Amino acid sequence: MGKKNELQDNAPLNKPQLKPSSNYKVDRSDRHVPKLGIILKSGKRYYIPYSYQPFIEYSPSVGLSLMTSQFRIEITGRGLDELIDHLYNDRVQWIKENNQRIDDKSENVYISSIKIEGELFEY
Repeated sequence: MGKKNELQDNAPLNKPQLKPSSNYKVDRSDRHVPKLGIILKSGKRYYIPYSYQPFIEYSPSVGLSLMTSQFRIEITGRGLDELIDHLYNDRVQWIKENNQRIDDKSENVYISSIKIEGELFEY
């Protein structure tokens, strides 16, 4: 077999290759990512420990939800299915709500809104 097949056979399993994005960052190293950063349009930031082990729900028509007994984060946009495996494997360092009102489709993923609900965020 040629070199091309050898490279394909040695490719890591379940590690989708994503283009760099202004909407999220995936850690591709083997180091532990302790928290998921959530960045809102306002500039406000939240850091959610992956140790909370959020339940992940995805519906193409509705969006992506991260839920624990303490909070719920609802993310809407386009191309969110690219994030699911990375969230499942605790690899996403941050997700950012897009500042542009119009999706110019220049990236595979567009985060139109992020809503956070729960006792931890009410003050």
